[in-house]
Amino acid sequence: MQKERQERTVGTEKMDPQISEKACYIVGAGSFEKLDRMPQKGDLIIAADGGYAYLKRLGIQPDVLLGDFDSLEYVPEHDHILRHSPIKDDTDMALAAFYAQEKGYRLFYLYGGLGGKRLDHTMANFQLLTGLSRAGMKAYLIGENNIVTAITGERISFAKEAEGMISVFSMTDVSTGIWEKGLKYTLNDATLKNDKVLGVSNEFIGGESSISVQEGTLLVMWEERNGLPVQREILKKTTNSESAKTKNETLEEAEVLQKTEPFEKAEVEPSPYGTEVFEKTEVELSVQNAHGEEE
Repeated sequence: MQKERQERTVGTEKMDPQISEKACYIVGAGSFEKLDRMPQKGDLIIAADGGYAYLKRLGIQPDVLLGDFDSLEYVPEHDHILRHSPIKDDTDMALAAFYAQEKGYRLFYLYGGLGGKRLDHTMANFQLLTGLSRAGMKAYLIGENNIVTAITGERISFAKEAEGMISVFSMTDVSTGIWEKGLKYTLNDATLKNDKVLGVSNEFIGGESSISVQEGTLLVMWEERNGLPVQREILKKTTNSESAKTKNETLEEAEVLQKTEPFEKAEVEPSPYGTEVFEKTEVELSVQNAHGEEE
């Protein structure tokens, strides 16, 4: 039997020039407790199948009700229903995101997409985050005491009040130019692969912190109590020649420091952010690899 197929642009660089700054809230049928932020005027609220029951319990009327309704097991009365065949290539959560993207939304809050009985749907939502990120959009998957997002050529920053664990996974075969600053374990211009777990179980340590990646896509997850990042910015692309120049300058600075201040180095309190040799919007470069060894 032929699966339902739809043309879509998630995962590509095609963008609608009239992108809305408003947010799209999508509530699915996974584990759900509450909305930690309330939709504002102009935001789009989509109930993806069983997510309708959660919104009804909260007294929130969705703008759109979408899905194959296998979770809900009935089709509610609603003015705007988008019913899909259960034989399809995408999840109801993904179809909701595609619909919102066509309407010009580029900021997504996804609820009911973690936990529950369907681990495969959780994995599918991680892939959805990846596709949205690679299409230049921002999406947060919220639930089960966690917040998960994907970043591509971006930096996300956290306040010094952040606590607990934070983990990073490469969603591409190889992700390069990775920096983790202000955390218990730092990465300096590191490389992560999708078959290694080097980025798991890092920790906030009471200072401002950030995670960035130049090439590839990272999945980042942290505890929900910390809320969203305080800043999210796109990194400036750096050429190979600029990268080599910055590394050479860093080596020269380190060599001068060693020659002129051999006895004072132990008295200098190390910064949790490493050596700053770049502008705010430029890609960070270092002479160290992921294990702190000189290249």
